[in-house]
Amino acid sequence: MLRTLHWGSRTIVSALISVACVGILFFLWTQDALPASKLSFFETAADLQPPAVFKLHDSLFPVLQVDSNHTHQYWIAHNQRSFRALIECLGNPPFGCAQNQTKVVILDSFHFSAVLEGHSGGKEVWARSTVQALENMGYTFFYTEGLRMRHSVQLYRMFPNLVKAIFVEGEDAQLCLEDVTCALSEHNPGGIPAWKLLSFSWRERSASPLGPKWTLSPEDYRLERNATVPNTYLGYSVEPGCLSHPFIPRGLRAKPPQAYVHAKDITYFSAEHHAWKADFYDAAAAETGAHFLVGAFGTAPSDFPKSVENVGLLPLKWFYQSLAESSVLVGVGLPGTSPTPYDALCLGVPYINPILEWDEHDPTNRTAWTAQHEMLKNLDPPHVYNIFKGDKEGFTQAVKAALAHPIQRSSSIFLAPPFSIGKYSYTLEHMRMRAVELRLGNILETDWKADAQLLLRERMSTGDGDLFMI
Repeated sequence: MLRTLHWGSRTIVSALISVACVGILFFLWTQDALPASKLSFFETAADLQPPAVFKLHDSLFPVLQVDSNHTHQYWIAHNQRSFRALIECLGNPPFGCAQNQTKVVILDSFHFSAVLEGHSGGKEVWARSTVQALENMGYTFFYTEGLRMRHSVQLYRMFPNLVKAIFVEGEDAQLCLEDVTCALSEHNPGGIPAWKLLSFSWRERSASPLGPKWTLSPEDYRLERNATVPNTYLGYSVEPGCLSHPFIPRGLRAKPPQAYVHAKDITYFSAEHHAWKADFYDAAAAETGAHFLVGAFGTAPSDFPKSVENVGLLPLKWFYQSLAESSVLVGVGLPGTSPTPYDALCLGVPYINPILEWDEHDPTNRTAWTAQHEMLKNLDPPHVYNIFKGDKEGFTQAVKAALAHPIQRSSSIFLAPPFSIGKYSYTLEHMRMRAVELRLGNILETDWKADAQLLLRERMSTGDGDLFMI
């Protein structure tokens, strides 16, 4: 039976260093007594001398050389560097550790390691932003392979008092609570407290066995629909990706003007999903001279628009290049509320947002709209053009207006909230990196244990929900 150590982490590290030092002194003290037969293993007696300074972190966690052909090694190398830095700082009190360095976050969701392997979907954009915020604030964090939390359990048991939170997939949080080898219990005193598990969920509904407060969301869905479950809004910033690419002035962008179609899956052009008919693109191209470009995978349907050129799924670098060279981003109905329109605005590219459902008796009532990008439906030109599905004339005029009225970049222009102007970007204020850092810092400094105690008492009195150990 494992027992949780009650020593402080600094005490443990100091004890390890003391043991190592005693071992070295004993080794040096016994050198004169070594017989010649033992000296033969060394070229000279000088080889027996220890290094000038013994560093425990160097012995335990040597620097890992990463093979660029094996991207899965990147997260292993990161973990070793983090272990080295943490042990080094803990072994040098009282000023050895930087602010937040002794606060540990375990990244169990596979979307975090997927970023290091080159994946760039919406969840990976969110994960990359979260990692950047942790780095900026100085937190120590470790990746895992996301194998049903087995690695997270091992990491947690190494320094339970330092771990602030574990970011997991919702189903894994539930599985951990049901697993006697994972969650804290009378039979597993070294297990993970349920209240340290924060579920990463792209969807609006709660994904945590402890409820919506323990569910982290990429968007503040309460702004979208009043009835939405109030998850904890973490959010993300597209600045790490967007600002890695220079802003291209309108005069230097692609000619003829390029309209980038937002659809990486060719099935988005099928009739049941597509907000526009094929001839909409032909009409807009004929009237505006725009060249429609898409980077999508899959076999095109028979009614694929003739005026749209498909260059295939683009690597991330070339996607940003193509988007930055465009004069407008065109939504087609799917995917919903993805990061790409935010990327476009960050690069100074306006967005055509399809309105898929609306109140026919009150079509201007935006609260009744269902849009491809729900979070941008309340914005107006020149940034966002909200066009009703099936409106051919509205589609053509939106493309025409976007080309005629580019988003200007000038330090003399005042952009009222929610926009702010940066070195290269137009970014919603709540999506700037500093805003993400503020929210993430507040989340990690929340007294989750106290909140869990209140929740547990409530569940014990009502009988609703799973019980757990504090």
